[in-house]
Amino acid sequence: MKHSPTYLLLLCLLLTYATAAQPAYLQPNLAYTTDIGGNLTGGSKQAFTYMGLVDAALLLDTEKA
Repeated sequence: MKHSPTYLLLLCLLLTYATAAQPAYLQPNLAYTTDIGGNLTGGSKQAFTYMGLVDAALLLDTEKA
């Protein structure tokens, strides 16, 4: 699994921001989902693969802002 340095830097910045103290009207949301899939029989190639998804959001509560 290859990731560009820009992708990893962005992920580190989001994690740092998500763990820092935030105003009450800002709510960071960070989730990481993983899947493992495989082809056990048949096909031209039998193998397993790993898939990952990073979901990042910054929620703004306009009533508290």
